[in-house]
Amino acid sequence: MTPQSSMASHRDLVRISLFASMIAVLGLVPRLDLPFLAGVPITLQTLGVMLAGLFLKPKQAAYAVLLFLFVVCLGAPFLSGGRGGASGAGGPDGGLFRQAGGGGLGGGPDFSRSC
Repeated sequence: MTPQSSMASHRDLVRISLFASMIAVLGLVPRLDLPFLAGVPITLQTLGVMLAGLFLKPKQAAYAVLLFLFVVCLGAPFLSGGRGGASGAGGPDGGLFRQAGGGGLGGGPDFSRSC
């Protein structure tokens, strides 16, 4: 008997959780503030989102980013500066909440077949 194609395999769930945790770990790296960008921080979390979009299938990348955002909304301090909670959606870091799903979906060409 073959498993249904609509159900995620264990390998897919591991990849989704791995990239969600990678985005969280990259958020622990201190942010870089450049004065000519009007206070918008540069963080490595954006790199994590783009890597998820690059190495996972588009749906899996979106799930990884949504899992990370769900954990942050629950209060885990994974945003830059050790902040968490739904209050992180405001301010300069709010762009991560507003655009991360799109970044996960369209992070790059689909290399997932070659991995």
